[in-house]
Amino acid sequence: MKKSIFLLLTFTLSSIILNTACHPQKQNPKNQLFGQVKEVQTNYADSTLHIDAFDKDGDILYCKDISDDTAITYYNKEGLPEKIIILGNQDTIHSISEKISPNKFKFCLDKDSVYFSIYIYDENQKLIEKQIITNDNQVILQENFQYENNCLTQQKTINEEQEQNISQFTYDRQNRLSKECSANGKTILEYQYKETDNQGNWTKRSYTLDGTEYTDTRTIIYWN
Repeated sequence: MKKSIFLLLTFTLSSIILNTACHPQKQNPKNQLFGQVKEVQTNYADSTLHIDAFDKDGDILYCKDISDDTAITYYNKEGLPEKIIILGNQDTIHSISEKISPNKFKFCLDKDSVYFSIYIYDENQKLIEKQIITNDNQVILQENFQYENNCLTQQKTINEEQEQNISQFTYDRQNRLSKECSANGKTILEYQYKETDNQGNWTKRSYTLDGTEYTDTRTIIYWN
């Protein structure tokens, strides 16, 4: 269960970064979506559901990732994480984060399992590093993010066994994620966008892995 929670927290960050266009053209510059979006529900091919909720100005209110466990991240007015809640089956609360500094959260999964999540941002408030550490300062997960022209181009992950994975991302002319190379280049996903709504936001895309086609879909709810 603990491993799945760490993976869920990792997935949450990646979904937030990759779910939007990277260099807005007529999109809301805050969430990089067309129109006055209230909520985006993304159903991934692996059955994970990711939800982003926005206010009328386009500022993110919270995001939710649902798989075996559920992680809900609430944001402040600056767009930075304020509180994280982790739920299990039947909405049983595993942990509610305690914010002990602007960039550091404490999680108590049980009385013997205390973890800290640390977020590091650049001067533009882009996430450049995240760590999950134990109560005795052992780093069990570290992620580093690199950007170019406001786009995430590389994500490096190191686990507690010091195994390293580098993922690289490229984008199409409409600034949508078009190619993802992960597992240090061994896995390559190329995205094809099949459908958009009447505002221009994508609602269906597909990719092929090991000869099988998979599909991600999005439902977008607008304020107006």
